Amino acid sequence: MGKFKFSQPSYWRCNLKWILGIIFTLFLAFLLLLNLAIKMSAPQIVEKTYSQLANQILTNQEFKNNYLQIQAKAQEDPHWIIEMPPGIKIQAQEFNYLSYEEFQDLLAQKAYQEFYQENKKPKDNNLGIISYFNSKNHKILRSIFPIFTIVALILLLGVLIFAYGWDKLSALGQFTVLAILPIIIVYNELSTALYQKGEGVALIYQLILSEIQPTINLYKIFLYISLAIIALGLVSFIFKKYLFSRKLNKKGVL
Repeated sequence: MGKFKFSQPSYWRCNLKWILGIIFTLFLAFLLLLNLAIKMSAPQIVEKTYSQLANQILTNQEFKNNYLQIQAKAQEDPHWIIEMPPGIKIQAQEFNYLSYEEFQDLLAQKAYQEFYQENKKPKDNNLGIISYFNSKNHKILRSIFPIFTIVALILLLGVLIFAYGWDKLSALGQFTVLAILPIIIVYNELSTALYQKGEGVALIYQLILSEIQPTINLYKIFLYISLAIIALGLVSFIFKKYLFSRKLNKKGVL
């Protein structure tokens, strides 16, 4: 009587699948982070960021109390230059007749123009990653995104080629979960920490995180789909093995 064997993938196929899968996971994670960086450094978000920054700077009560005196000096000497954090120089004739709220708008506009459009580096080291948000870096991020996308797709194709049967589904889900889950965990932890701090630069970062929240929600959807794919692949594998066992029982092999 002939022997029946439940076919298994060879070791070299498994090894290649995992090697390519790990590299794919790293590339996918970098690609997802790169996408977030592109979102955070987009002009409309950076403009809101500097508006929030100007609001934080001008909440200084001492400066607010002395604004009328500063404005009076500006009216006396239109060529006088005042330097505001994080290194913005404003000539007196630009604000000598502005209200405090209008001065805040001017500060935000100047910050956006100098640091984003003209790619100047802010003097304030406490801004962290915000100091790297400018039009030059934004264009660089956008230019390399398609390259990493193509590489990730090639690696994914390799994973699917060397995966076996229903394991193609499970492998796709597993590596996608490994790439997305850490990003979501870090985002949630960072959001909680900034919310608890709730002052200074933390408020600015809260604004940035709220702006990329829709993208994070999209990542969560992909995470749930990937988990469903893993479950489907596992169920399919078990079902296939069950049917194979029944077939062997009917033929009297088992």
